[in-house]
Amino acid sequence: MSERHVAGGGVDRPGSDVRPDRAARLAHERFVADIDAGHAGRDGREIAAGVAALLTSTAGERRANTLSLLASDNTSSAMSRSLLGSDLSTRVAEGLPGARFFPPGPINAGVDELEATLAHLAKRLFRAGFAEVRPLTTSMANESVLVALTRPGDAIMVHAMSSGGNMSYQAFGIAGRLGLVVHDLPADEWFGIDTERAVAAIERTRPRLIIVGGGKSLFPVDLTPLAEAAHRVGALVQLDAAHVGPLIAFGEHPDPFAQGADLITTGTHKMMGGPVGGLVLTEQPGLHAELSAVVHPSLLQTRDPARFAAAAVSLAEMVEFGAGYAAQCVANARRLAAGLGERGIGVFGAERRFTQTHQLFPHLPSTDQTGAAAERARRSGLLVHRSGLPGQTPQSATGMRLSVQEATRRGMAEAEMDRIADLLLGAFGAAAITAVRDGVRELLAEFAGVAYSFDDETSPDGEGGDGR
Repeated sequence: MSERHVAGGGVDRPGSDVRPDRAARLAHERFVADIDAGHAGRDGREIAAGVAALLTSTAGERRANTLSLLASDNTSSAMSRSLLGSDLSTRVAEGLPGARFFPPGPINAGVDELEATLAHLAKRLFRAGFAEVRPLTTSMANESVLVALTRPGDAIMVHAMSSGGNMSYQAFGIAGRLGLVVHDLPADEWFGIDTERAVAAIERTRPRLIIVGGGKSLFPVDLTPLAEAAHRVGALVQLDAAHVGPLIAFGEHPDPFAQGADLITTGTHKMMGGPVGGLVLTEQPGLHAELSAVVHPSLLQTRDPARFAAAAVSLAEMVEFGAGYAAQCVANARRLAAGLGERGIGVFGAERRFTQTHQLFPHLPSTDQTGAAAERARRSGLLVHRSGLPGQTPQSATGMRLSVQEATRRGMAEAEMDRIADLLLGAFGAAAITAVRDGVRELLAEFAGVAYSFDDETSPDGEGGDGR
């Protein structure tokens, strides 16, 4: 049977551990108090100068001295980043492109074209009829679906948090706040869905909405039997593709619409490599109309045209170079996984070539060893994320979730994955942290640009966006 969860009660969910506990709140309060005390007596000019310096130094540290292997991180091209600071970021535009009501008149013609161009690129990448591009994050994209298409008391079935489902559609997230009854879809042993059990649960539960996908993505889920069962009971099917958008766009994963999905949520950041933003895609005009009516005015009124421009450049780069990028991400993840295995580090999923995405899950013998190794890696300039393997609780987690999209976007390929495996081995073991950190800096200095981008077309080798 699927697990049932109602806000305020029911089964404890592993994901609820992400909410701040008392110790975290106290640490937060102390930190904020220290910041307040530090700024007391400073005038606005001094604070502004400090903010600018802090942003520059923090970004420089991340770029030059830190290799992020986090699934949610990536780097953007200089062209995309340069557009975020436009004066348009302070301008207001309400209403739909081509039919703005505030401010009225032709003043918004350029803003209209920016928003419509971003929507065009999203539709083009995902072979969709309609795209909602206004959500500020992928979580807001998920929330817009829930607000638009469900009502209090409806049952929904979702990818469980322990298998990678997003917080936004869990009982302790917005789904619970909306009064929805949340059921976990039965999971398989690969962070995916046990299709046979899920079909039976769908027919028994008769939900309004089914959400598949999320953050821990190793292999695509076959949506066809789930969609067939869902449509028999009048349910909609949404794929949460926040982490795998380019893999779908370029055929590394199946087309969700061809498999019967009604909606896809994804984003312009993470693997896509643009500024933070959410997308909702559908083939159905009725669903698009309901979503559009909820996004404005229920969830937001105005939006940032400069973000639309920056995101449009990032999606245009995917249109131009995304096929090679998506394929290289999968190849890099598999090579890094194999390289770690060759160096004596266990990696989940060896019998299935480890992964069919940009993610991999190495693991150590105990949770204490994993925690110590992750901390040494961070101190060495390698950002990693502790994560439970299937069947593990947060307290017993022995795994790490690593992702290679940022390394790939910087132009690294299989040879560099072996170098990263050596660095991780040193960080996890007894190597001097300073030596590992020096190795990280050396690698990053060799790959200081952004590949698979329009920046790369001006590189001295003249090879354009092939990633090298």
